[in-house]
Amino acid sequence: MLKLDNVPNTVLSKLTEDNDLGGAPNAADQSFWAEKRDGDRSMHFVIWPAHVGERPVNVRISTRELSRISDDDFEINSAKITVALQRHRERIEQRANETLKLKPDATDITLDLDSLG
Repeated sequence: MLKLDNVPNTVLSKLTEDNDLGGAPNAADQSFWAEKRDGDRSMHFVIWPAHVGERPVNVRISTRELSRISDDDFEINSAKITVALQRHRERIEQRANETLKLKPDATDITLDLDSLG
């Protein structure tokens, strides 16, 4: 079973006083960003590292899809993306596990448009 990693926040965040984002990646940290690849329907993605046992798996999450399920317009607003990652963590993990059942050896999972329900 895939588990999203608790990512330490290394970029100062104005979202909380103690800089704790509950393990969600801080979208203001450029090391978590990814661009469109062939076949992607979205332009921008944030990567949430995860593991299946000891095997690392990167979960690429469309920022447009996060915006859609949050009923907001923030495809490139890093603060809102981070809040959406925190709020929808359980759903992201669930959908990543569903995708992993179809591709059990995957080291990279993409949650693009309409994949988060």
